[in-house]
Amino acid sequence: WREMLKTSQSTVELENEREKAFEKLPVESSEMAKSNNFSTFKINYPVLKYPVKPKSLNIIKEKSFTTKQIEKFLSISDEFENLTNKAVKKHLLNTSGILNYSDYQFDMVRSGIGLYGYGNDKKYESKLKPVHSLFSSISQIHEVKKGESVGYNRAFLANKNCRIGIVPIGHADGISRSIGNRKGKVLVNNSLCDIIGNVCMDMIMIELNDENIKEGDKVILFDENSQNSEKFAEYSNTISYEVLTSISRRIKRKFII
Repeated sequence: WREMLKTSQSTVELENEREKAFEKLPVESSEMAKSNNFSTFKINYPVLKYPVKPKSLNIIKEKSFTTKQIEKFLSISDEFENLTNKAVKKHLLNTSGILNYSDYQFDMVRSGIGLYGYGNDKKYESKLKPVHSLFSSISQIHEVKKGESVGYNRAFLANKNCRIGIVPIGHADGISRSIGNRKGKVLVNNSLCDIIGNVCMDMIMIELNDENIKEGDKVILFDENSQNSEKFAEYSNTISYEVLTSISRRIKRKFII
């Protein structure tokens, strides 16, 4: 790339992969100022962008710590400008930073989870709309009698006669095993149904609490209205980031514009 740029008439931006790692990993500011390894460069422009993500942009009570990180960021960028005699375009804020530290938007920002409708803060949720839905359907319904068991290791043991729905989505699709055994719920015809037994590789089992539910009915794991991915994440004691990024390639994607 460097050799190509030397002979190219056009200006091309190259973002070093190690720069991305710096967003998560600690680097001493003294070392940062000496290094060109963590830079985006153009011909005649040693440093174009200098992104970094302070650790606590989404934690308001850590404002003092975050402010110190921002000050260090400004000090480093000033040093680069002095070394190169060029203006440095600065990028610092993610979604939480945009919402909590808007005075430091500089030249560009990176709204990640915000683009998907989450603001990491309840006071902003009403202004954002989640854009994801994950749904399946009931492939089979079984009548289970009291005393019978369902699933691996007989994890569900019926204490009464009940109807069980089979939903063809499992941990190979990104559904955490931790939401089995009544820890998680899904929506069927606006009725919340417990996930029972252990989550299987290709399916989950749910207890149907509405006698009108039938095979083929839509099963909503999360959507933009009734139960979003943040709520679904609470079942497994995690965050919406993990839920959304865990959905495997086996799941068919449908984009609505």
